[in-house]
Amino acid sequence: MCRIHRAAWVVASLLAWAACAWAEGPPQTIAVLPFEIHDTSGEVGSPTRHDAMLAALTRLVGEKIEASGLYRVVPQPRVDSAVASVNSGTFLRSCNGCEIDIARRAGADAVLIGWFWKVSTLIGSLHIEIKDVASGRTVYARVFDFRGDNEKAWQRAAEYMVGTLSNARRGAASPSQGQ
Repeated sequence: MCRIHRAAWVVASLLAWAACAWAEGPPQTIAVLPFEIHDTSGEVGSPTRHDAMLAALTRLVGEKIEASGLYRVVPQPRVDSAVASVNSGTFLRSCNGCEIDIARRAGADAVLIGWFWKVSTLIGSLHIEIKDVASGRTVYARVFDFRGDNEKAWQRAAEYMVGTLSNARRGAASPSQGQ
């Protein structure tokens, strides 16, 4: 029984240390990688029909994070250049660590990987993961369910995400997952 308590104490201590280290202050800079889409809706249409909305979502998330004072956001052209030089054409959300290399090339302390999963025109989810570049560990990960496949719905999801990130950074209890 003592071993179980000791193991639980060690795990709790490590989690508390990680939370405190993250809450003490954000890394100075973050690279917001271009958002991607995973469309399993089966809807007919051009495979590039969401490109403008994804670019707008990437830009909006960067602007909101910068405005919140959570991070200084690396300029998108520098991030895009790093993506082009490192990524071999795979999805950034599953590129086996290339996101860390991209962030290093862009000169960032943290990296945000985001993607939208479109289930249907009505149902979607925004997936976010932020990693510390020095350690490679995930410091924030959430999934936000929302309704609507349009710019307004995506914008609301992004704004809500930045709000929960702000709450997490301040150590406040974050709202339940989803929206």
